[in-house]
Amino acid sequence: MDDSEWFGEHPKPSIVRAGAWATAANVGNAALTLIGTVILSRLLDPADVGLFALAFSFYSIPSLIVGPGLTAAAVQAPHLTRHQSSNLFWINVAANTAMAALLVAISPYLAGWFHQPALRTLCPVFALVLILEAFATQYRALLTRTMRFDLVAKIGFLTGLGSLIVAIVLATLGLGMWALVIQVIVAAVADRIALATVVPWRPSLFDRGAPVRQLIRFSGESSLGLAMHMLYSQSQSLLIARYAAVSDVGYYTRGQALFQKPFFQLMGPLYAILLPALAARQHKPDELGAAVYRANSVLYTTLCPLLAWMILSGPDIATTLLGPHWVRAGETLRFFALGSLPVVLFGAIHKMNEATGRPAWGIWLRALFLPILLVSLFMVAPRGAVWMAGVSAFVEVVSTPFFLVMLLKQTPIPSQYFLKPMCECVVAFLATLATLTCIASVMGHHWHLPPLRAAFMLISSCVLGMAWTSLFQFGRDGTREILCMIGHVYGWLRKSSQSPAGM
Repeated sequence: MDDSEWFGEHPKPSIVRAGAWATAANVGNAALTLIGTVILSRLLDPADVGLFALAFSFYSIPSLIVGPGLTAAAVQAPHLTRHQSSNLFWINVAANTAMAALLVAISPYLAGWFHQPALRTLCPVFALVLILEAFATQYRALLTRTMRFDLVAKIGFLTGLGSLIVAIVLATLGLGMWALVIQVIVAAVADRIALATVVPWRPSLFDRGAPVRQLIRFSGESSLGLAMHMLYSQSQSLLIARYAAVSDVGYYTRGQALFQKPFFQLMGPLYAILLPALAARQHKPDELGAAVYRANSVLYTTLCPLLAWMILSGPDIATTLLGPHWVRAGETLRFFALGSLPVVLFGAIHKMNEATGRPAWGIWLRALFLPILLVSLFMVAPRGAVWMAGVSAFVEVVSTPFFLVMLLKQTPIPSQYFLKPMCECVVAFLATLATLTCIASVMGHHWHLPPLRAAFMLISSCVLGMAWTSLFQFGRDGTREILCMIGHVYGWLRKSSQSPAGM
């Protein structure tokens, strides 16, 4: 069994071609997950969704402490060997098993603290999923390192479709929250089987002679940043569950889902290719800076209109997709979109620092703002989901200038590659938002149905966003990059339709 293609130095395939594959995959997954969110939200109560989200957070927090850091270490390494990959595999299995055991041990205390007896059963179930996750991490890292996003696309779509069908059937039969739980289990098992099938590598026994100290150090720094991110993102749901109502957790997480499905499905493909692509250029500042600029131009061009639309049409979006009883989820959606602006501005920069061996960039600044966030969240937690989302967005926006100052002092690339596009992006975003606000105030009296208002504002945001961004260089460059990706996708589709065997 030949697995030589997965190891050695970084390959250098076309970033545009890889991005086209990743984009095509994420568009399909975005449609699939959005359909699942819409259907399951209409079949389940907010309390069911909230209780599942609460239990799922106890899985997601430990799952992001070790696994993603080890994945990033394997992807970033200038030269990766089979024995190094095997050692990382077993380290991940051991760490996740220990965290799973801890989750089982504390499940009775979690059930008592949150006044949710069901957590006694749900936590052990998610502990099992946590162990399953450990067996997939290095396989996924090898696919990302070699930029095999064609395989990632097929696995993600097929496992997602199968698990969604199972969840819809079970929700229709009245299983409530357990339909969502079983969906996660089915997806986890199918994903692990598929990864082991397409990647011929198999882990060997732990080899003490294989040097992994540098990889572990990088993984630790990366995991520290992810842990800080999880404290920011998960503290809201936990505080709402403790001091408000579990249905508020449902509103919060569904608003979060409506935001994340399109937002991260657009950012996901670019993030997926950035780490291996930038790591391959980490010792060439000019090539690194040019790649960061290209990534930012695409992000800024596509996401400015989307964020403006979500901020203005959040309740209409939630009412249209999920039903009238989910309108509070739409209010949280507005704040999620507003608070994501720093993610848009600095996302590619974070990946650049990770690719150059500095995954903990900005961690001290996040740690500085964390107590402010937690105290503010604690004070407004009894008010429910909308207030929590608003406070989180406020803290994220306020921290933006501090990140910019730090970036200007600590960056391996010249500021010309990022400073001007960032400023232009903010101007284009504010101009699009202001124009849309004027249109909404005029048209609000004439469009009484939420679906019509949401559709009209979406079209308007796309047209206005394109118009405003085209006034700046980043917008023109971003449009060319997007058209080039679309051309690659179209060419692949034509080739696949003409020779099915070549798929």
